[in-house]
Amino acid sequence: MSDVKPSLIKAADVILFSKCYDVRAVAIARALRGSDALIGVDFFDDVFSQSHEPRLLHWRRWARQMAADTDFALCSTPRMQDVAARYLPRDSCHLLNDPFERFAPLALGSLLQAKVDHARTERRIKVGWFGQGDNPRYPVGLRDLAAFGESLQRLAGRGWAVHLTILTARKSLTAEGLEQLRRLSVPHVVHEWSLEAEERLLRDALVAYIPVNSQPFSAAKSLNRAVSALTHGAQVLSDGHPLYEPFGDLIYSRAEDLADDLEGGALRLRAASLPALVEHMTEWGDPAIEAARLSGFLNGRKLHKAARAPGAPPRPMAILHGLESDKASNIMTRRLGCLSVASPLSRPGRNYDVAFVVEDETVRLDINPDARPHLAPAFQADLTPSTNAKGEPRLQLDLCRVLAPDMLQSLTVSDDMHPLRRRMEYRAAMTAMLQLTRRMLPEMDVILSEIDPIAAGLGPDSDNAGAIA
Repeated sequence: MSDVKPSLIKAADVILFSKCYDVRAVAIARALRGSDALIGVDFFDDVFSQSHEPRLLHWRRWARQMAADTDFALCSTPRMQDVAARYLPRDSCHLLNDPFERFAPLALGSLLQAKVDHARTERRIKVGWFGQGDNPRYPVGLRDLAAFGESLQRLAGRGWAVHLTILTARKSLTAEGLEQLRRLSVPHVVHEWSLEAEERLLRDALVAYIPVNSQPFSAAKSLNRAVSALTHGAQVLSDGHPLYEPFGDLIYSRAEDLADDLEGGALRLRAASLPALVEHMTEWGDPAIEAARLSGFLNGRKLHKAARAPGAPPRPMAILHGLESDKASNIMTRRLGCLSVASPLSRPGRNYDVAFVVEDETVRLDINPDARPHLAPAFQADLTPSTNAKGEPRLQLDLCRVLAPDMLQSLTVSDDMHPLRRRMEYRAAMTAMLQLTRRMLPEMDVILSEIDPIAAGLGPDSDNAGAIA
């Protein structure tokens, strides 16, 4: 995202933010307020609906920040449409199904029969599991595989030799991840995931095992793994939450049913059921149909936006950098013409336009002369010339002389505090900093930038709190 040039942003007809949960997305969307460009948000994963979860507060705030300047949402499932509709009008939330990469139904019949014949001859079932092995916030991936793995043992209990192949990212194979795999009661091998490895696995495996737990994050996932498995000729066994119900009887939810069908030589996905598979893929995964639906939806949003009365033009923006605001956000937002404002807690050594500096008993404002026009008129006469460490001209304002003492309280957090207490004090400090920055720069739209998940979650209660990158 940092490589995107402002000229490209301004020339775009549609801008879609996907997993860009930081101040850069907010600044771009606000900079384009009043333009003809459509601004969209990809509600890909459900990190927005768990209102009881304080660790996700920064995502919810980010969604609220974006909502005022967002024209549409893309949603991977009907459930995510419901989530997006908490922030945006329902008719602006479009369902975009994950489409298949390749689908050749005429070639699948012989492949499906060959898999069944091989399994029955060898009395051996090849099973594949593929996906992201872990998540920093949710117990998914290898945890699901271990928790539901008894299903594979039930297959083995029917007299079949079950061999499991696992494809996942190398980073998931931590000590904890490997401990999860030790709980599996069937023989298994682990390989690093790649798209090519996934295609080979699904072409070779009789069964794709895709258990789903019932937490909101998992229940809102798209159908893409089942789409991949079915279009490559693998039976789908999915116990737990019935995520893949749209594919009807093609999905197995019980290992016993799969074993019974295999004994009879007629599995649910077979040559005779390919017309049903084609019908399901037409509804849920055809790329041409999904593209046409998306095009029609975006054209409709364009007409809707053109018919609206023009809103107020965007105000100039000031980005207030918090405890862990990243360098990329500073660079990108300055390219957009935003003022870069350092709080006393910001990382030093960056090119800030305005800086609040606390030294001993004094609090001063250090400002680039180019930013002077944005300073409130009441403080202009009290500015004094200065230079920074590089010898560049700056202006300074002694805030202790021009503001009441209560305006300058709680601007810093002591390094000597316990880390948890320090994070709690951050709330008061950044609330005070937002109020002070708006007092000094009254004509600007002040937005907090923060990428630390805990700091962002404990930040100010207003929707101007930042979000995790």
